[in-house]
Amino acid sequence: MYITFLVFATFSTVSSINECVRPWQQPMLTRALIGQPPRAHICHPEGTKCPKGRNEQCQFSFRNFRYVCCEDRPNEDPPECPRYHDTLLTLCDGRENGCPKGFRCLGSRHDESIHLCCRPNLDLKYPEPETTFKDKKLVPKYLPIAPKNVAQIHFGNHTILTGELFSVDELERLVMEPTIELPQWNNQALYTIILFDISSPNPVYVRWLALNVPMNEGLLAVNSKARIVEVYDAPHREDKPTGMHVLILAVFEQKDVWNGKSIGKFDPIGVNVGDWIRKNEEIIPLQPIAGNFYAYMTITD
Repeated sequence: MYITFLVFATFSTVSSINECVRPWQQPMLTRALIGQPPRAHICHPEGTKCPKGRNEQCQFSFRNFRYVCCEDRPNEDPPECPRYHDTLLTLCDGRENGCPKGFRCLGSRHDESIHLCCRPNLDLKYPEPETTFKDKKLVPKYLPIAPKNVAQIHFGNHTILTGELFSVDELERLVMEPTIELPQWNNQALYTIILFDISSPNPVYVRWLALNVPMNEGLLAVNSKARIVEVYDAPHREDKPTGMHVLILAVFEQKDVWNGKSIGKFDPIGVNVGDWIRKNEEIIPLQPIAGNFYAYMTITD
C-alpha cells in the first residue's frame, strides 16, 4: 500500500509520465507496420534483451507498467556530476538518502534541474578540447563527437584563442581566409575543413567548406588541389541576427577522396552539420582530428 501510494503521489497522471525514467533517454521504437504505428521495444532484465542502441537499457515504464527499451537521445549527452566527481547515473531528486554510501545528491554539470548521485574524486582528468566543447554545449548538438585536438587558427600574425570574441571594430582581422595548423598530421592524408555559424537565423550557416585539402608540414594548404565547395565568407558588421555570432571550425582527416557524386548538392544555409557528418562517414570519421571555436559581434539595431 505504501509503495503504491508513493508511486501515484509522484506520478499524478499517466499521460504526463515519460516512457523512459531517465529524462535524457527516449524509447527505442519498432518499425511501423500497416495498421500498427511504431511502439517501444519490450524487454525484460532477466530475459528479452534490447537491440543495439545509444547506451541502450531495459527500464520499467511507470507509464505502461512494463519493461521497455530506452536509449540516449541523439543530440544529448548523458548528464554528468560537477567536475572532480564520479558520476553514478542514478536520479536522486535532491534527496541525500537516495544515493549509496559515499555519494551525495548534486545537480548535474550541465543541467542543475537533474540531480545525480556523485562522489568526490580529485584524480579525474578533463582533456581539451573535449571538455570545453561539452561545457559550451557544442557537442553533441552541433558535432557528434568533440575534436581530438585544438586546431590553431591563424589570421595573418594573429592566432585565435579558443572562445575568443572579436568586437565590431576588430572584424578587419578576419577578412582573409585563415591558415589552419594541426598538432598532429599525416602528410599523405587529405583533410576536410568546415567552418559554420551556429548563430544564424537558420539552424547553422556554413561559412567555409573545403574538401581534399592536402597537408604541408602541419599547415593545411587550401590551394588548387583542394575542392572548395563554399568559399570562405568573412564576418560582416551587418550580419543577421545582430549581436554575437559563434563560429565552429572542425577539421577531419579523410578516409577517402571526395568526388562529385559523394559531394552531391550542398546547401550552406540551414544544414544540419551533425547529420551531414554521419551521412558521409565513409569519407570522414565522426570525430574531427582538430577543432576550435570563436565569436564576433555585429552592429546592433
